[in-house]
Amino acid sequence: MTASSIVMILPEPPEGRRLEALLDLLREGLTSEGTATCCQVERLDLSVPSGLHVNLDGEPREATELRFEIRPRALRVHLPDGAPLRQASAG
Repeated sequence: MTASSIVMILPEPPEGRRLEALLDLLREGLTSEGTATCCQVERLDLSVPSGLHVNLDGEPREATELRFEIRPRALRVHLPDGAPLRQASAG
């Protein structure tokens, strides 16, 4: 069984405009033209020239090459009765 996830890539806002860019995203949404690139993938490989900052299990890391993979049933999640995801998986 393969799984996939939707990945959204946002451009880095210009220096000094980060708060304004965040407010624009909240106001216009992520679907506005030119704001984000979206795709559905099973795996995402990233290679960046100057290091990418990520948090893995709450631990800050920096790397120039990263691989993110979708692993079905790798994380146990407890959902309340009547949660939409529980209903979808029962069908």
